[in-house]
Amino acid sequence: MDMNRNLALREVLCDRRAYTTFHWAAWCMIPMAVVILFALTPMYDTITASTPSRLAFQIISGCVGALGAVAGIVIFLGMLAYLLLLDRASWKLLWLIVFLFTACFGSSIYFFAVYRKHEAGLYQPG
Repeated sequence: MDMNRNLALREVLCDRRAYTTFHWAAWCMIPMAVVILFALTPMYDTITASTPSRLAFQIISGCVGALGAVAGIVIFLGMLAYLLLLDRASWKLLWLIVFLFTACFGSSIYFFAVYRKHEAGLYQPG
């Protein structure tokens, strides 16, 4: 029974559609991080001082935030499930701490550092 469960989990978390979904979700987190980091800089106050530039920034950051929110949930839950249930090679406790303190951003790093290396050979040409 446990072997069937592991096979079913591997099929769900490691098939081509899951890899593609996690790949896009991880890349969607990069613009989200850029927007957040930009909003923390002093340049944000300078650029958003006028109404048109403030509106433009709000529209751009709103679109990035909406896409990033969905992508963040997908990447966080997917990489957390992969870490806890299927990953046997990495440092689970360290990654779990990274996930808890950085949420979707740490999950994106995990995708690029661990998941992609384990699963990429199955789905990328060459």
